[in-house]
Amino acid sequence: MTKHDADRRGRILACIARTVDERGYPPSVREIADMVGLASTSAVHHHLLSLERSGHLERGTHSSRALRLTERGAAELELADRRPGQRPARGRVTPFRMPIERDLLHLPVIGEIAAGQPMEAYADGTESLEVPRSLPVRDDSYVLRVRGKSMIDALIDDGDFVVVNPQAVAQDGDIVVALLEDNGVTLKRFYREPGRIRLQPANPEMEPIYATDVQVQGKVVGVIRKLG
Repeated sequence: MTKHDADRRGRILACIARTVDERGYPPSVREIADMVGLASTSAVHHHLLSLERSGHLERGTHSSRALRLTERGAAELELADRRPGQRPARGRVTPFRMPIERDLLHLPVIGEIAAGQPMEAYADGTESLEVPRSLPVRDDSYVLRVRGKSMIDALIDDGDFVVVNPQAVAQDGDIVVALLEDNGVTLKRFYREPGRIRLQPANPEMEPIYATDVQVQGKVVGVIRKLG
């Protein structure tokens, strides 16, 4: 790796850390390119892949935008901040700034999910939503827009937004984002039964989904409803 590449990757790490600190979620690839002075997003992808391979960065499974520094990446960034005679790595970038209210956190809206029949979610992340910091959210939490009324008795209606913590396990009764065998994604309560999983709607007019191969992608920790 050339010194130029090493410096550029350090700036990318600093850019991600600074943006997460300031607005609660990572920058897009385009924002990274603008912040560190790269002309193309393909160059950013190249550096991100190298940082993942070297163990400095990891990317969440729910979205290509879910970037976060590993312990190794954070430690190297901190070391760079302390090197004598060198400008702090965090000070070498001018990140996109977004004002954050004291009690609110901005999370990316990465797609839609069906509260009815399964549908395919999309990964976007160009939209964000303010959520209360009182919710048990993490740095990698995200938001999905709900389509359908199968969870109406759980106070989740069509058009609401659910706040999701990524996780691969669930307890009986948890409301989860579930990936089915046909790659459809649905929002239901999770129950284990002998030889199968039951995904239970919270609407007496709808039938449960039974499956043997269900991948839990996240647990719902909050619901946001926009009024007006």
